[in-house]
Parts: sequence; C-alpha cells; structure tokens
Amino acid sequence: MTREEFRKRIIKSNLLDFCFYNLIFAAIVLGGIFFLYDVTAHQPKWDAHGTRFAGYLSFAFLFYFGLRGLWLMPNRYKILTIISTVAGDRKNEAILEVVHQLGDPYCAKDQDLFKFTYQRRWWTARYRVYASYDEKNLFVSIQGVTGGGHGQGIMDLGQTEKLRKRVLTILKDSLT
Repeated sequence: MTREEFRKRIIKSNLLDFCFYNLIFAAIVLGGIFFLYDVTAHQPKWDAHGTRFAGYLSFAFLFYFGLRGLWLMPNRYKILTIISTVAGDRKNEAILEVVHQLGDPYCAKDQDLFKFTYQRRWWTARYRVYASYDEKNLFVSIQGVTGGGHGQGIMDLGQTEKLRKRVLTILKDSLT
C-alpha cells in the first residue's frame, strides 16, 4: 500500500470526524466575522451598552480559534513515514510489537492495514493507531478518538504527539 492509498483509507474511515471538525471550525470563523460586522454596522447599539470592546474581543477570539483549528486540522491526520527496506515479515513483526507494547489485545488487520485502539488508563483519552507498509516504507497514523465520555475532543494538549514519538521509537528499535 502506498502512502497516498494509506492516507485515503485513513480519511475514509474517519470521514465523519473530518467533515464535522472542518464545519465546526468554519462556523467559528463565521461567528467571529459576524461579531465584527455587527459591531461595525450597529456601533450605537454596542456603545449604548458599553460593550463595543467585548464585541471586538469576541471577534478576535473566535476568528483566531477557528483559523487555528482549520490550520491544525491536517496535523490530526498526520502520517509518519519510516523508510525501511527490510523484509515485509520484519515490518509485520515490528507493527505487532507496537501492538504488544501498547497493550491492546485486539488488532484488526484488513489486508495490509493494521488498526487498533490505545488507551493508557481507563480515564484518559483513546487513540486509534493505523499502520501499514510497502516495500520501502512503513506508515503510521495516530488519531484521538472523539465522542463518548473518554473522547479527546477538539483540543489536544500534546498527548497525540507524545504517543507518535513513542510508537516511532518502538518501531525503530524493532526494525534495527
């Protein structure tokens, strides 16, 4: 499976989340623009209540938060690529070593795509880990699971990147 095929399968399996978050952040940007329009078009109304500064502040916050979310969206579906020319069996064993070290007893394998869920403790966020390989590369993608009581939600405070580094370390150690 090539990198592009891997990316398409990842986005296809998370299409609802992908569309939902893009719509949410676009709506937040539009909400910020509405505040700017309303403050400038109806300035006497805002001045009568003494809230013009709050309107501009609302615009700045919403506009920044929405653009930041849209800008960081590709990072959610980031694909890590490890260049490795070892045999496919060794790459398969390296992926299974990641599954073993992260402690998930169930790993679904659909042709050449591995998929499992990682959760460090029962009260922490869950992450979906996708992995695949071809002749020259090994691909990994880690995404926070949304929804439910333990979902990561919109905000990620760096735990996904921390897990990415851990998985990379395990894979590099397994392939050498």
